[in-house]
Amino acid sequence: MARLSEPSPWAVARFGYAIAVALAELIPAALHAAVGRQMDAQQASGLRTLYPFGGAWPARYEELASHLRGVAGVRVVRPYKRSFGVGVANNVVLLPFEYAKDLTTRLDDLRVLGGLNKLTVELLAQYGPEPSHHQPTLDGLADIADNVDNTNPDLLRGLTPDGVVIVFYAADFRTGLLRVGWGEAAIGAGNSPVWTYTEDLPLHPSGPFAQPALTAHDAD
Repeated sequence: MARLSEPSPWAVARFGYAIAVALAELIPAALHAAVGRQMDAQQASGLRTLYPFGGAWPARYEELASHLRGVAGVRVVRPYKRSFGVGVANNVVLLPFEYAKDLTTRLDDLRVLGGLNKLTVELLAQYGPEPSHHQPTLDGLADIADNVDNTNPDLLRGLTPDGVVIVFYAADFRTGLLRVGWGEAAIGAGNSPVWTYTEDLPLHPSGPFAQPALTAHDAD
């Protein structure tokens, strides 16, 4: 895969150059820390089930907020009725999303975005991009946005963001963070979320930027 030494035009358009560079280093570091906490919870439990690993999911929000505090142009907002904060960079909300626990799951699998939580879907419905194409839905797959209340003006406590960026990642409870990237999704046909753009980020802060892995055109 070709590599880029600079943040993509997509990232710069949403965050500005300086913030895009800072986020591309801090986001992987934050998720490394979050997944490490999940691994510690799993090991300390002594259980064979993965409930402790999954049960430590708030770590992704906490570490992302912690790592981004102090960056110029970034603030942390606690959503309505949530116990955790979310990062808002250049008035764009950053929402972490574990899409898989392996590298065999394709990011553009129609089932992947079915795992988005209610907060993310509600924010996409209110502030996400318009779908640039129509993607078929799977027969029998529930439309996760059907019961979304997209009229709640207090979801971000008065903040009206300019957009929503999903920070996606894959992690294994034994080996840690496997992949990390960011992108945008829209509520498409059938009230189902669809990717409109994604690109990988370097797993290590000193690594190069990855070329976009999936664009709206690629997802057709």
